[in-house]
Amino acid sequence: MTYTNPLTIRNHLIDIETRAGSLLMELFGRDSLHVEYKDDKSPVTEADLKTQQFLLDELTRLFPAIPVVSEERTLSENRAAMADLFFIVDPLDSTKNFASGIPFFDVSIALVKDGVSVIGVVHDPVHRTTYAGVRGIGAWRNGQPIHTRQCNQLADADLDMNVTRLPPGRIGASRLTWLLPLRKSDTLGAQYSRDVG
Repeated sequence: MTYTNPLTIRNHLIDIETRAGSLLMELFGRDSLHVEYKDDKSPVTEADLKTQQFLLDELTRLFPAIPVVSEERTLSENRAAMADLFFIVDPLDSTKNFASGIPFFDVSIALVKDGVSVIGVVHDPVHRTTYAGVRGIGAWRNGQPIHTRQCNQLADADLDMNVTRLPPGRIGASRLTWLLPLRKSDTLGAQYSRDVG
């Protein structure tokens, strides 16, 4: 299959990611989850590796002519896969959350054509939510069309924040007690407002 029918490709990606999300949910919250650390000190779990293998197998089966770049592959494997048309896969986005028992993580796949993302799908298995977008056609949340809201000033924009450090000893724990003192609007949002001003 080539990049001739982007909506068909989008539908295949949604199906693949939904099944990959089920694999993640089978492993989520297990106290015995095996966690290792990559050279850059970021965690990688058995869930990352199992989900990656599933995604690679399915993408190769459905799209044998389109190579795949993946977060858990080696640099040389990824360089070899980069072509005019290729998939980028993150089998478990927010591994730190997953390993800590925090229910905010997803599976992500994008199709890149001539250096530009043309199709993207993100599936959140905990909240059973899938976002998909096709360049020039539209974006959807669980199959329903979505749109960005108009924002003329930075002060009107929303901020998405990725916390890069977890408190010591939290990897593998399935409690959220360290998050309880944080309130988005009072702590994170107010700090951001003061900083940008």
